[in-house]
Amino acid sequence: MWGGRLPVSPLFSGNEWEPAICRFGSWWWDISQFQFSRTGLDLSFAEPDGRKFVSCMVPQDWYKTSRCLWLLCGLNVDEGILWIMPKPSNPRVAALAAVREELGALPAPIVVFNKSHSGSRLLARLLEEGGIFMGAHRNGSGDSVDVLKLVEYLVTQYYPDYAPLWDGGVVDDALPELVREVFSSHLGGFSGNGSWGWKLCETSHILPVVDYLFPSARYIHLVRDGRDVAFSDHRAPNRPFWKKIYFNTDGISAWRGLKFHSRDYARRSHIYNALHWVNSVTVGRFYGAMLRERCLEVRYEDLCGDYDNCARRVLAFAGVEETAGAIEAVRPGVHQESLHKYLRQPKDKVREVVEIAKPMLLAMGYMEPDGLLDIVAERVRGSSLSP
Repeated sequence: MWGGRLPVSPLFSGNEWEPAICRFGSWWWDISQFQFSRTGLDLSFAEPDGRKFVSCMVPQDWYKTSRCLWLLCGLNVDEGILWIMPKPSNPRVAALAAVREELGALPAPIVVFNKSHSGSRLLARLLEEGGIFMGAHRNGSGDSVDVLKLVEYLVTQYYPDYAPLWDGGVVDDALPELVREVFSSHLGGFSGNGSWGWKLCETSHILPVVDYLFPSARYIHLVRDGRDVAFSDHRAPNRPFWKKIYFNTDGISAWRGLKFHSRDYARRSHIYNALHWVNSVTVGRFYGAMLRERCLEVRYEDLCGDYDNCARRVLAFAGVEETAGAIEAVRPGVHQESLHKYLRQPKDKVREVVEIAKPMLLAMGYMEPDGLLDIVAERVRGSSLSP
């Protein structure tokens, strides 16, 4: 109905920016005004003679530099031509877009995610001391109790495949209202001015949806040596939610001799924790890489071992201008003795952890690349295990 090619007619020439006017349907303004802002264009709205128009200032080379962003807005572009694609047929996309429009009135949040027991409580306190509102309802670790409801719902219903949210498979009437409920509760007491955010370990598994709802959000991925994390107990993967967090599927109930119940976890928690760490870091890094400059990876070892420099980098990324007070307030909670605690664990258990986590430990720089002695030792060990 509202498709068709529309000419972009510059009113001035020789300037860095050129005005352009194009017509669009009423639905477009309702669901996509915020999407337009992602292109970096200056928009104004007019309705002459009952017809809706958007007037936008476009750079002369906009069709070269912003094509990808325009496509994200549901537009297509050619040189000198802007044309609007038909209204999406999926009502759920429109419903989520409406929620995103509402959330767009808020400042962009700061989101902290990590594998549990990676030291994120310290990081969250640093951000809070820097003036960032981290939520009205939090547990003892500083995780948002409200956002957890959204994470559990999305992980249980969709993860790892969020395509049904966009392809019109099944209409999810509950999701838009859940998003409204979650952030209304989380932001209880927030003035609306300044910065806000949340910390929740498993946010990593719903980052595609969070990025859709908050296109300008910034993220901090906290990573800690998996050998240390493996000896900090959490919980067994004995529910569909936790099976997906560990293994990306809830269809698994046993694997490599693991039974997935609490008794087995208590007996071999370091094995479970190593598997959990590998998947958490993998998911966080893969999704985080897609967020580009909006995602900052921080090592817990740097936060403790080089506290001042690391804290300043974190606070600067979060947009905190006055950092000295926050850094001093949190300093007493920094404990370097919490680093490398795996060295105090039985060597056979550490070796079992490394057997699971070695590729990621190497990729993260927590282990030195294999040398000749490592290869020989592994061959000797392999031969001793042979029947």
